[in-house]
Amino acid sequence: MKSQNEHHASLRRFKLIQLAILCIIDVAFFLIIFLNPTLREKIYSNPTVITLFVFTWLMIIAGMVFLAMDFTNLRNLDKESHNLAKLAYLDSLTGIPNRYSCDLVFDQYDTPQSVANISCVLMQIGNLQEVNDSLGRKSGDKLLRDFCRILESIGDEYGFVGRNGGNEFLCIINDSTREKLLEFLNKTEDAINEYNREHEDSPIVTHNATVYNPDAKFDSLTGIISKVYSDLYKRVD
Repeated sequence: MKSQNEHHASLRRFKLIQLAILCIIDVAFFLIIFLNPTLREKIYSNPTVITLFVFTWLMIIAGMVFLAMDFTNLRNLDKESHNLAKLAYLDSLTGIPNRYSCDLVFDQYDTPQSVANISCVLMQIGNLQEVNDSLGRKSGDKLLRDFCRILESIGDEYGFVGRNGGNEFLCIINDSTREKLLEFLNKTEDAINEYNREHEDSPIVTHNATVYNPDAKFDSLTGIISKVYSDLYKRVD
């Protein structure tokens, strides 16, 4: 998608150059005629020259019109690319990064050094199935969306937040300290508690597991994620 956007930007620059050249030619064309009365008189007195003049002028105008159409088409392509990017990288229900996006981000943590100072949090909505059963799937979907909105609004400040599965949400905190990890957890808990006071009929209940890697000292993100999954499901079970 990045290369496609770069191609569109390059094509836009090329079209701008074309438009600038046409504008320069157009201005020069009329200045030459306007500043040269003798030439102007010869043009007006010769029907063939007038015809060529009008034809040339129309060609320049047509070129500008076609360039304007090209810019419109490029803008539409950019919109389509943006929509395709949303479909490819964002979860359709919640709007946060999906599993594919998670995998792309995980690929960036490919050395022991890149994971040395991160924390990882795995979260799950503990009462999602209960809400689906008692209030219906639409209420469950709303609960998911509301939870993800809370999680993303807080998590973006700390690192990456994504939906790694149906009811599994991974948060990676960069340059983590214990205080930073605790702050993230406390802010999330406070926001959920505030939400629950306004939605007593369908509150958000969460479970989570964390790995503070400066202490855990895993040398790969795979090991960290395996650990938080293992710890979370031990608690849930």
